[in-house]
Parts: sequence; C-alpha cells; structure tokens
Amino acid sequence: MDPLARLTEELTRPPFNAWLGLRAVTVEPDRVQVALPFRPELAGGTDPYLFHGGILASLADVAGYAVSAIATGGRTPTIGLHIEYLRPASPVDLIATATVRRLGRSLLRVDVEIHADNSLVAIARGNFTNTGGAQ
Repeated sequence: MDPLARLTEELTRPPFNAWLGLRAVTVEPDRVQVALPFRPELAGGTDPYLFHGGILASLADVAGYAVSAIATGGRTPTIGLHIEYLRPASPVDLIATATVRRLGRSLLRVDVEIHADNSLVAIARGNFTNTGGAQ
C-alpha cells in the first residue's frame, strides 16, 4: 500500500481518530506529519479559543502510533506516552511531527513535536509495541 494512503488509513481508524479530523501531511519511513484543524468542540478550559490539552495528547498518541505502524508494517499499540505542554495552542491547524528514535525487536521509541503557527506548543515521547516484526 502507498505510504500516504497507509497513513491516511491509520488516521481514520478507530472511529475516535476519524472524529478528530486528522489529515496526513507527509510520510517517510521513520517520520510523519499530521495536521489537526481547530474546531470549537476541541477547545477546553475557560478560553473557548484554545485547544484542550487532552486533544493535544490524543494528537501526539495518534501521530506516534501512525509513524510506528508505518515503520513496522503492523499494529503498534501504545505502551506509554509522556507529554509536556509548553504554551497554549491557539485555534489554528496544529501540525504534529512524529519521528521514530529507536526501532527495536519488541519496542519503538517515538518523539512528537506539536506546532501551532510555527510555535512549538507541546512535545511528547511515546513507547509502542512492535508487533510487525520490523527491526
């Protein structure tokens, strides 16, 4: 399957991912970029014009999973995810860049950067299970 088509598939399965409205931007064997357009229902807190932190965490998780699945050719369930919020995310398209840092026999380590208006708003590191067998 074409890598961009595979990334698009990963961004729409399961239904929660489809609800987020993610869009594939770029795909390489060990790096993907994913866009998340702002919608009012993704806002949080007392400011209706900023992304909710849980949405950023979901974006990081889905982008990390997607690059892991692309790199291994299989399913890569999340083992752990750590996210740090650096500044509020304004109501623009978010761009998540997920990069495989280590591809082992049973585990992948992935870093994710999330940008809004070219400003880094969050960073995340995730561990994913390698069920595809790629190493």
